[in-house]
Order: sequence, then structure tokens, then C-alpha cells
Amino acid sequence: MIQIEKVKSNIKRGWSKPGIIDHFLSEYDKDKFHLGFLVKNCNLVWPTLKKQLENADIHVGLKYGTTGANIKQCLKDQSVYFEIGDYDIVHCMSKSDAINLLLNCNVIVHDYIEGGHYPTSDFYSWIKSLNIAPKNLILHTSGFNFDNSDIPNTTVLPCSSFFALYTILQTDIFNILFDEDEKNDYIDYIKQQRSKDRFNYLSMIYNRKPRHNRLKFLANLSELEILDKCMWTLAWNNENSSTDWNQNGTVTQHQSLLNKHVQEDSVDKRIIKFLRKYQNKLPKNLTELEAIDPSSGTKYMKEWSGQSKWNCVIETFTIKDHPGYPNPVGFLTEKTFRSYLLGMPCLLVGPPGIYNELRRLGLPIYDESNDSLEAWEKVDHMSDFILNDYKNAICIEQHTDLLLTSLKEFWTLDNLCNIISKPLCDLPDLTS
Repeated sequence: MIQIEKVKSNIKRGWSKPGIIDHFLSEYDKDKFHLGFLVKNCNLVWPTLKKQLENADIHVGLKYGTTGANIKQCLKDQSVYFEIGDYDIVHCMSKSDAINLLLNCNVIVHDYIEGGHYPTSDFYSWIKSLNIAPKNLILHTSGFNFDNSDIPNTTVLPCSSFFALYTILQTDIFNILFDEDEKNDYIDYIKQQRSKDRFNYLSMIYNRKPRHNRLKFLANLSELEILDKCMWTLAWNNENSSTDWNQNGTVTQHQSLLNKHVQEDSVDKRIIKFLRKYQNKLPKNLTELEAIDPSSGTKYMKEWSGQSKWNCVIETFTIKDHPGYPNPVGFLTEKTFRSYLLGMPCLLVGPPGIYNELRRLGLPIYDESNDSLEAWEKVDHMSDFILNDYKNAICIEQHTDLLLTSLKEFWTLDNLCNIISKPLCDLPDLTS
């Protein structure tokens, strides 16, 4: 039997990260965790996930529930895995307790909500600075490129792609997981929307944070004079908006480009031209919230499926080794999964390995010819692809059939829970 319990720590609201127990057993509190709004409705799938885990003789929260075990209780229980977030073990425990936990217990340090790079906690550099050999450390994330570690006595579990579940549970159509009739109606709706000969827009380009490669893509399309034929969003610091998101450094940083002197033939020069052209139209939204509200990254409207031919996605990370993070990164987010839920062909800029991850999940891929290119080249490739389709329309009927099949087979309660439960089956049984 495998038993997983939670480590009780001094939660830091807004920064702590949820594990299996806090995702599926705890009462929902969107402000408790980092990106806590993503955990909404996760408790609805617990009966299915619990059954899958119990079939594998894995039991969660039986002894300490949602409260968790304190350090003394952890030290007494050698036949249990204790889970704790990467941020929490660094910042929500005393250093002596954290070291004691690592040296004497079976510990799962997780980062399901961000991927495989531990960006907010500095966990990897912190544990190396301790210069200790953990007793039995398990690392588990949503990152598909995070598959090994040089920390002694450490096992990296296969990734659990939590964002597939997050994506659908954030929508108003999540009941298709529980009601077969509603699901069939939804598939019929998407089929009708995607059977059009012509769409209103070439592509949907849903940007929240204005990362540099996303700005380059918009600037490319603007220079090619086809951006206005796309439906796109972009955040912008606007004096008429009082949201916290509006003051976010990621949002304001790109605006400083307007005051910089850059080389005439540089990427930044192209971006500056784009920003100046559209400055009076920013922030750019599809509805009202996308470019000003942090939680709107998971915004979903089923009507979008009939608006645009393609969905162009530039993922959160687009290179394997992101500057500043020692671990290889790459995790699929709602940006990609939204395409499949809408039945829209996804043109994708992401890190190496992203297409293999989509294949592993059983999702159809339209174009992976950019996989070996560098990040900037991938952006140029996607820009050229959209231009070529504008000039000579590509038939997507066959791929649409594949997407409709994946709607039926991928978006099931059993499948989404299996994505999370299956990697945990690799945990060694401590009681044998």
C-alpha cells in the first residue's frame, strides 16, 4: 500500500502551492495558493481520481486529512510519503524542520501549478546549498522536460499534465465531463462551428502576458499587413484601469521599448513600430477582461470555435533551458489545451519536446515542422504559415475530423484523472 499525506506548514497565502490533497480534498479558496483560481472545481473529480488511485492501492489523506502532519508526526511515520510544495518547503517551514524532513522522511516535493522549473521558490538552488543527501526525495511536476535530477536519492516521477484538467474546469461547459448528453450536444455544436468554408478571422492569438516572442509574432503579422485579419489580445498599462494586473511589471515592461533607441533592423525596432501603430487600441481584448485580469488567462467562450480558422499559441516557455532557471522547463498550459477544447487547429511555439508530450497525451498535431528551430525562428515560421494560408487557403477538413475525435476521447473524466494518477503509480511501495 502507498499512502500520501500532507505536510502541515505555515501557508503563505497567495504563494503556497497545492498538492494532491489541497487540489482535490480541501475547500476551495482561490486566494490561498499561487494561481489558486486554477484549483476551482477540482474537488468535483475527486471520486473518480480517488477510485483510480485506490485501484492502484494508493491512498491519500487517510491519516492527517487536509490539516496535514506536523514535523514530529512526519518523523514518526516512515511508511508514508509526505507531500509539500516547492515554495512551502523553502519559505513556510523553518530551515531546521525542512532539513529534518528531508533527511528522515519520504518526501514528495511538487510543483503542479507552474511546471518543472520551480520559479517562485528557488527550491533547486536552495536544496543544493544545504549540501545534504535526502533520505528519499520524490519530485513531481507538470513539466514534461523535467525528467531527472542530480540531487542524491531523488526520483523524478513522469509529469502530470494538470493544465488539461484546469482548462476545462475553468469553463462553463465543464459538465460535459459528467453528462454524456451534454457532451454529445457540445461536440455537435463544435462540429457545426468548424464546418464552415470561411471564418471571420485567420487566427485567434490569445495573449495575456506580453512576452517578447509574442510581441514579435504580432509585430510580424502587422508588418505583413494581416494582423487586422486576426482576433488577438494584448495587455497594456492603461491609466483608466485600476486593476493590479494593470500595474504588473510584465505588462509595463514592453511599453518602455517606445522610449528606447534600437537598431533599425532589430526585432525590437519591429516591435516598436507595431506598438506605435496600435497604441491607441490597447489594451486589446476579445471580451472585456483578457488583457487586464490575471485570472482571465483561462478565459473560454465556445463561440470562439466558429470565429477563427487557426489558434496560434506561443506557450509560457519556448526554449528548453529558460534563462535563470537551472532545470529544463516546458509545460503545456491552457493556451494549448484551449485549442483542442474548441476544436481549432493549434499552431504552436513551444520548447523542444512539446509535440512528443501532445502525442503522449493522444492529441492530434497539425504542424510540427518548426520543432527543430530556435524560438525566434519558430515565431517567423508561424507568421509565414499564416501568410501562406491567407494567400492560398489550406484545407483543414481532415484535421478537423481528428480534433472532433479527440474531443470525444480526450475530454473524459477517466482520461483527465488518469493523466494525474498514472505517474503516482511509479511511487515505490514503502510497506513491502
